[in-house]
Amino acid sequence: TEIYTLSLHDALPISTLQVLDQSTAEDSDVLVVTQQTSARLGLTSMAVLAPHCPQLTLGAAGEWPARWKDKIGQVYGCTFRQILSTDAGGPVTLEALRSGQAQVANLFTTSPDIAANHWVELADPQHMYPAQRVVALVRTGVLDKAGIDALNSVSAALTTAKLTELDRRVTQDRAVAADLAEEFVNGLP
Repeated sequence: TEIYTLSLHDALPISTLQVLDQSTAEDSDVLVVTQQTSARLGLTSMAVLAPHCPQLTLGAAGEWPARWKDKIGQVYGCTFRQILSTDAGGPVTLEALRSGQAQVANLFTTSPDIAANHWVELADPQHMYPAQRVVALVRTGVLDKAGIDALNSVSAALTTAKLTELDRRVTQDRAVAADLAEEFVNGLP
């Protein structure tokens, strides 16, 4: 976390932006397999996945090969048989995994489809994917202390599980995001 915060500070024009408190909520990339694939190959992590990669197709967004293909090879020794260009964790990726067109899919930890389909998230013990925590950035000097405190209280209350549930309510229940945000904020201590 500290390294991530330092790199965030280094990457931003800190004179014009203020980094507020980091939430524990994380919307990170994750490789996912079906329960059947997990059971058949004993897959629980990306390290265990590596020897099976030459027989498996990955379904992932079009930018995945440029961002992660070399990295997964370096970190885990994984070279997929094929990388099927789908969408960024959306319906095309989900259908590729459901249909078996892809045996592995790149989704996001907040995807409610993982739990709904009883899919297995593969652990990333070598931290190939960097931390992708929710953090508020504001223009320096725009908010007073009360505004900063309010945003920091939202960050303190937001967890990955809560973010996933909010995502589920928007995508599956068709709830209005603004209404959910108001409900969440009004429920803060």
